[in-house]
Amino acid sequence: MADQNATPAPTTTNVQSSSSALVVDPSLSYYNLSTPAEYKQQSNNNIKCLVVCAIVIVRCSSSSASASASESVPLPSTDDGDQAAPTPRVLLVQRALTDSWPGIWEAPGGTCDETDTSLIAALARELREETGLEARAALGLVHIDRVRGGHLTKVTFLADVENPQQVKEKEGEHLSSPSPSLSSWNGLVKLDPAEHSAFVWATEEEVRQDIVQGGQRLVWPRNSRDKATVLEGFRMAAALWKKGEETS
Repeated sequence: MADQNATPAPTTTNVQSSSSALVVDPSLSYYNLSTPAEYKQQSNNNIKCLVVCAIVIVRCSSSSASASASESVPLPSTDDGDQAAPTPRVLLVQRALTDSWPGIWEAPGGTCDETDTSLIAALARELREETGLEARAALGLVHIDRVRGGHLTKVTFLADVENPQQVKEKEGEHLSSPSPSLSSWNGLVKLDPAEHSAFVWATEEEVRQDIVQGGQRLVWPRNSRDKATVLEGFRMAAALWKKGEETS
C-alpha cells in the first residue's frame, strides 16, 4: 500500500538505480551513473572532498519529535499528542561533541567513498549508516554547495525512505494505524553516538525560527547555506505532494 504521508515518488518515468532497487528521478540520472571519481573529474572544481546529504521529509502526527543517540524514548516535548493533522517534518541530526563541528545540526549525509558506484549509491549508504533509514527514492536535486572554491562540494538531494509500516511488513508485523505516528518514525532512527548525539523531526516553522520542541536551538554551520537548503527541501516536497494529489 502506498504511504500517503511520505514524500511521493516521482510520477515521471524512473531509471533503475545502481544502488539496488532505489528509484531515481530521471533528472538525477547523471548523479546515478557517475562515480565520485568521475564527478570530481568532470566538475572542474578541483574537488578534494565530495559530500552527499539527504533531505528526508515525512508527514505524520506527533507526540514527540526528538531523541538523543543514547535514549530509547524521545526527549520531553511540548506537543499535545497525536490528534493533530499530519505535519511535514524534516530529519535533522546533531553532530557529536567529539566530532568536527561539535553540536551543529545538519541533514544526514557524509563523504563519498571511492567504492561508491554513484553519488546516489553514496547517498543511500550514508543515510543507512548515519540514521539506520533505508532510502526508497531519490526525488530531486536540492542544492550544490561549493565551499573553499569548490574544494569541498556538498550535493544535497530530496530523498524518500522506508516508512514504519513498510519496515514492520518486512519483519512480518503490522502497524495498527495506516498513518505512522512520529513516535514510530523515531523508532526507526538509529544514530552512531561517535558521529551524532541527537536527532529531531523539525517542522518548517521550527527550522525558520531555529528552535524546536522543548526549547532546543538549531545551530547551523557558520557561513553555510544548510538552513536555506533545508527550507528549499520543504518547498520541493510540498510541490511533489500537491502534484500527487492533483493526479490521484
